[in-house]
Amino acid sequence: MRLKGDLSLFSVVLFGLAYISPGIVVTIFGVVAATSDGVAPTAFAVATLAMLLTGLSYAKMARAVPGAGSVYTYARKMLDSRIGFLSGWAMLLDYFFIPMV
Repeated sequence: MRLKGDLSLFSVVLFGLAYISPGIVVTIFGVVAATSDGVAPTAFAVATLAMLLTGLSYAKMARAVPGAGSVYTYARKMLDSRIGFLSGWAMLLDYFFIPMV
């Protein structure tokens, strides 16, 4: 039995946006901007650039390793199985702890 991948790109993007909860940025921006002497927009711009580069990297890896879709598989195939194992656990812990934000 295989999983059926029938999500469109639009659905995946919407799911990702809902998962990272853009409302967090709205709720903390005022506090961060006030305590950082106006550096907050730059920090958010740098973070956005880093996420864009990460997304482009995933797109490139998806072309190189078709049928994969997780950081575990990419790290295991491209680097080493031990690094894949550690990165898979790191992502799992991320999924557990992000909702606590």
